[in-house]
Amino acid sequence: MQVLASEGYEQTMYTKHNRAEVVWSMGDGFVRPLRMIKLDYQPQALIVSAWICLNSITQKELPLEGVYGFVPKRATQKTVDEIIRLAQSFMQGAQQQ
Repeated sequence: MQVLASEGYEQTMYTKHNRAEVVWSMGDGFVRPLRMIKLDYQPQALIVSAWICLNSITQKELPLEGVYGFVPKRATQKTVDEIIRLAQSFMQGAQQQ
């Protein structure tokens, strides 16, 4: 997705609990928190999941709610909001045709 790439996210495989999934990530989990966004495409729906990991060794996932890790959470939420805005705009345009 172009908005993610333009913000510096890279598509990668994320493995946790022996389960691998394709996600968009930014950061390294050491110096900068690891920001993760997962996009699931379903018929007539786009499901956006997002979280941060402050430490890539333990891979403790933190949801975007709450104050701990507020700055990377806020930045990630802005990106999620932009994805949703673009998806809604696309769907409205498709419905008008």
